[in-house]
Amino acid sequence: MHKKLVNHCTINLTIIPDGPILIKSGKEGADPSKPDMEFVETYHAGGRTIYLPGSSLKGAIRAHAERIVRTVGKDQRNPPSKSDQLWANDPLSDKYEYLEKITSGSEIYKLSCFTDQMFGNTSIASRIRIEDAYPDAAQPLKIEERNGVAIDRVFGSVAVGPFNYQVCTSGEF
Repeated sequence: MHKKLVNHCTINLTIIPDGPILIKSGKEGADPSKPDMEFVETYHAGGRTIYLPGSSLKGAIRAHAERIVRTVGKDQRNPPSKSDQLWANDPLSDKYEYLEKITSGSEIYKLSCFTDQMFGNTSIASRIRIEDAYPDAAQPLKIEERNGVAIDRVFGSVAVGPFNYQVCTSGEF
């Protein structure tokens, strides 16, 4: 049953930073010579390198897709009905209660909005797979270390800082 790909499409993209980017590692290392916020790293092509995680890229693509389909379709059901197709749900207020009582996979899929059908939700898997983006060896990356300070929005004083962080300003992924 799962031995054949149907409607399969592979799209290869090159990502070039237009400005400084940072996809931060969730942990801080013990090395005091490294910045406070450093890029995610992995072993690839025989050495340690920064990369763009597929999950981060998928989140950015999903957010942009939701923004686009909200201009075309609707983000709320008038009265909840099975024939009323949602284009994109409201991620701040949708608790997916309408999917909790349903056990049939096809019913869950039909009640899910268009972007959930493509990118998945808590009940159905994604139809889109995005791999990690690794640096292109032909275009060397330019990594900079910058200094910053976080300002408290209420009091206008320093909330956190000073701190240093790592950004990628040029190269290709």
